Amino acid sequence: NVQRIDMGMAQTMLDAGEYLAEPALWVKGWRYQGQLQALVESRVLLISTEQFFHVCKDYANVMANTVVYARCFVQEMNKNTNLSKEVTDLPLAPLGNSKPLNPSMSSRRVHPATQ
Repeated sequence: NVQRIDMGMAQTMLDAGEYLAEPALWVKGWRYQGQLQALVESRVLLISTEQFFHVCKDYANVMANTVVYARCFVQEMNKNTNLSKEVTDLPLAPLGNSKPLNPSMSSRRVHPATQ
């Protein structure tokens, strides 16, 4: 659901339960890709990457699952980037959906964060 607004910026509406900026947890040196503005009352949860991994490392099974998830996330992100030529903070497109979320974004490959 990408639209153009007067300032020439792409606008994407998120539905209830969707989230954004997850790449910041899994990609070292991630840079946010736009501006966020809520049109309705919303909740924001800020997670410190360093504190998140500090807690995970105390639980071997959680850390192992987290590493597997992070690798899968980055692999899927790279796949979507190759298909749509974009890098985004928005939720990844559903599998099989090659429609770009924001066609104005430039393409670049991302690599998992190393902790």
